[in-house]
Amino acid sequence: MIILAIQSTYTSIEFGLYRHDTNAPVASSSVSKAETAKLLERINTILHTNSLAIQDIVGCIVNQGPAPFTTLRTVIATVNGIAAVRRIPILGINGLAALNEEYSLHQKNNIILLNAFANDFYFYINTVQNGICSLDTIKELIQKHHIVSIIGNGIPLIKHVLHNTNNHYQYIDPEKGTCSLDTLVKSGMQQITTQILKQKFVEPAYVAPLYYKEINIF
Repeated sequence: MIILAIQSTYTSIEFGLYRHDTNAPVASSSVSKAETAKLLERINTILHTNSLAIQDIVGCIVNQGPAPFTTLRTVIATVNGIAAVRRIPILGINGLAALNEEYSLHQKNNIILLNAFANDFYFYINTVQNGICSLDTIKELIQKHHIVSIIGNGIPLIKHVLHNTNNHYQYIDPEKGTCSLDTLVKSGMQQITTQILKQKFVEPAYVAPLYYKEINIF
């Protein structure tokens, strides 16, 4: 039995097939943002290449975002459709929390910081806070929570803001914008396997995109 894992990144849509009993990857592929209309076709191709069919998919794990919204909506709509037609469980994962887990960041003085465009940032501080903030408030947010390490593709956009502070920050993976598919599966496999075994999917379930609106973070 196969789990379909899928997510939107800043440049493409990634998807992979995993064995639900072992978490072992079977195959993975991607489509560029310009080829999103071919997503279902590519999923069918990777199934056929591995001697599988859509009927072999027994559950779906999807990165709910945040991510560039146009491709994120495409991913969510596609996986909701597959789950509804197949009447199988679907599990949405907070992409910021999954990325935090990928780096095993269990201390409060680390921050995931991703580009939300228009001088905004998606942020995640373990067990403390997550959401969206502006370039005008990011410095205050980082200082308020005594941040030491900053991870993600928001780094190039804020280094000049932090340059004149007395703090020395550790910048990690300034091009990173999304967790790996393996991390996504690891985050959700136990829960979706439980749903499969208990057959809690008689009625179709749906997930919605996670797209933070402007909030007051202070």
